[in-house]
Amino acid sequence: MVRTIAAASAARRYGNLEMIINFFCLSITATYEHRLTRSLFIHVDTHLEASLMGFFMHVHKAPILRITPHRPKPIESDRSAEKSIVHLFEHILRRCSTIQQAKETHTQIVITRSDQYAYLAARLIVVYAQFGCLADAKMAFQGIPVEHKSNLLLWNSMLRANQSYGYFAESLRLYLQMRTLGIMPDEFTFPLVVRTCASMGNWDMCKLVHVHVLVSGFQFRVHVANELIGMFGKLGYMDHARKVFDRMQFRSCISWNSLISGFSKNYDLEGTINTFKWMELEGMEPNLVAWTSLLSAHARCGKCEDVLRLFCEMRLKRNGATAEAVAVALSVCADFYMIYEGIVIHGYVVTGGFQDYMFVNNSLICMYGKNGNIDDSSSLFRQMKTKNLITWNSLISSFSEAGLCDEAFEAFLQLEKLGDSMLQPNVITWTTVI
Repeated sequence: MVRTIAAASAARRYGNLEMIINFFCLSITATYEHRLTRSLFIHVDTHLEASLMGFFMHVHKAPILRITPHRPKPIESDRSAEKSIVHLFEHILRRCSTIQQAKETHTQIVITRSDQYAYLAARLIVVYAQFGCLADAKMAFQGIPVEHKSNLLLWNSMLRANQSYGYFAESLRLYLQMRTLGIMPDEFTFPLVVRTCASMGNWDMCKLVHVHVLVSGFQFRVHVANELIGMFGKLGYMDHARKVFDRMQFRSCISWNSLISGFSKNYDLEGTINTFKWMELEGMEPNLVAWTSLLSAHARCGKCEDVLRLFCEMRLKRNGATAEAVAVALSVCADFYMIYEGIVIHGYVVTGGFQDYMFVNNSLICMYGKNGNIDDSSSLFRQMKTKNLITWNSLISSFSEAGLCDEAFEAFLQLEKLGDSMLQPNVITWTTVI
């Protein structure tokens, strides 16, 4: 040990910081004696933290992250030395800009035995999820010893990672595992789980999680209640959504939007209008999201003239519109053959900067196609850099409705020739061609 400290001291005198870091890592991995760790900290100068980052990243020639050097306070205990290491790794993980950097940092975390810290593992999960590496995130989660898995931040990070990438069944499995281990969810866990249940459409699990929320006493937390309203609305249980809303002690703008959206999705025009007006009476000015839901409700119920009137009113009162609202207005113009109004809205698409929204362009293709303006429909299709199956279906449908069967079949053959697994003809495509 004395030789190691002496070697580190010599390395410092000659300015070889990389060698110091090697001795530093060796002291943790080989002996992990806290007195040695503490001694090495004493011998390392203020540039150690910056050099650590370069040392971690030099193997694969990855870009070196710039971190602000900072001199740690004199370490009075072994525990504070460990905390300094964890803090350093956490800071480095926040600055990782590539998956390669994240994995190299993870390797150093394992080497220095810092992977036992749940907080550091949670940060690793977040970083891996940002790069879409769910397998690596799962590995970091499973690497935590059982005795350290009571940290809620760790579970919430893993739940969020799975939920955000659509792995709802795995997210739900994790939640049930949490409960089995006796780990109680908090106000950040429940919104993730509620959203997962809504996405899966599992009514039994929705009811169970709602009971868990009530028993845990989180039903009055605004963001938890908002998710419950959204969940019940998505599954069509607006009476449950309304009960949650009525019992809220404080309502945010999202609370009102969730209820209005629920009524709109369930074709309840009266409920949508009444809630929208109620929101105004309560002194809450409806935002663009609420206006879009109001437009959608009228469109679903076939109130085409009201949709266009409300669309103009929305633009005047809110000084703008959402891309979703534009698409709703265009769909009405398509369904009710209102070519002039559609052309006016197309002008707003250009001036409002909505040309890059794929679903807006799809609506334009459909609108021109249904109104028999095939040239504009085809021109818009050719101008689109990225196309999805709805884009192709809109073009094929435009040719078909105009009686151009050869052109429709030719577009169908072009779609098949692409060989893209994400652009396989579906029932709508086949029905349109036939």
